Amino acid sequence: MTSHFSVGCSTFRPFGKLPEYDSAKRSVESYENADGDWVRPEGLKGEKQTKSPVTSALAWIPGVGPKEVDKEASRAAFLEGDALFKKASATEGDERRDLFRDAEKKFKKAAKEWPSSAMEQDALMMAGESAFFAEDYPDAEEFYVKLVKEYPRTMYLDKADQRRMEIALYWLKYDAADHQEFWKINFTDNRRPWNDTDGHGERVLNKMRLDNPTGKLADDVTMELATNAFRKGDFQEARDTFEDLRITYPDSPHQFDAHFLGLKAALETYNGAQYPQEPIDEAEKLIKQIVKQFPSQSKEHQEFLNRAYAEVRYKKAERLYDQSSFRIKRGENNSAQFYLDQLLTEFSDTPFAENARKDKDRIAQLPGEPVRHLQWLNKLFPENSRTKPLLDSKADSNGS
Repeated sequence: MTSHFSVGCSTFRPFGKLPEYDSAKRSVESYENADGDWVRPEGLKGEKQTKSPVTSALAWIPGVGPKEVDKEASRAAFLEGDALFKKASATEGDERRDLFRDAEKKFKKAAKEWPSSAMEQDALMMAGESAFFAEDYPDAEEFYVKLVKEYPRTMYLDKADQRRMEIALYWLKYDAADHQEFWKINFTDNRRPWNDTDGHGERVLNKMRLDNPTGKLADDVTMELATNAFRKGDFQEARDTFEDLRITYPDSPHQFDAHFLGLKAALETYNGAQYPQEPIDEAEKLIKQIVKQFPSQSKEHQEFLNRAYAEVRYKKAERLYDQSSFRIKRGENNSAQFYLDQLLTEFSDTPFAENARKDKDRIAQLPGEPVRHLQWLNKLFPENSRTKPLLDSKADSNGS
């Protein structure tokens, strides 16, 4: 592993050498230090310190200004860590793990001695790699997070994401095979966090989505979160995450699974005729999309799709029949007639159609609206409605 000490790449410059252009370029990319040298800050901390007037004014206070840099010590520690890393890679057993841990300490020292630099990026990445190969996954994840947080545009972003995802999937699969309650503390296994292995795995994936929403693994991370929620029976969370994947990553190879499992999640979240209809509307939409967008895969799952479509139609007919029955009980037969007609028109092939015909015949001779008793009581008590005078005046004008 070689260290990168360059502070930037060459930038396209216009024809000719314009002093104004060079000055503007330097002011954007870097700052002028006390010695008159133009320095390009590395990382969020370095940029913040150069732009904050408060930080500059209080730089003499320990812990406020930039940390004192020891470049030679940083380089020496990095080279020692690199030698240990290579030696560990060629070793087996416990010695391999111990050597990687020693390398991690050296890389950590290299990062500390030269903050806000390309060296710190290299050192943090290699410290994470050392901890990863030592199978100290919580420590490795912490180094990767620190790297991405301090250097959001680091060239190691994709590699760090790959490692973080491997760690998260290991924790999720471990918990799926041997679930431990969150209050149980882990004292013996360095590969797992202290507690709540599943929760930490989800946290890592969610953090990856925030850190790099357009990265190479963004759709993979979203898919893993959705399937993990589905596996645990958290169907509403799974449904929302599958929908997010379908909308945000239309070119993802996970599109069919996001549609198919999203359909199953939508059916699972429907709670009955007394609850919102949105889940079965979404399920019907997904069935049609699957058949249209994925013809070969839909043929493989034709039996399930047919059954799901029949289930959606049954539940929609059930909702209409439930509404009509409710209106009939209240004597609102005109409204009941509306729901019954819709049921017979759209869902005549469902088991509710026969009962709908009988109900329609039964209420045909009944009053369309309920009979209101004790109307005389309304005259004994004044009305508080502000619209009543307006309605009365409108009625009078129509009568005249």
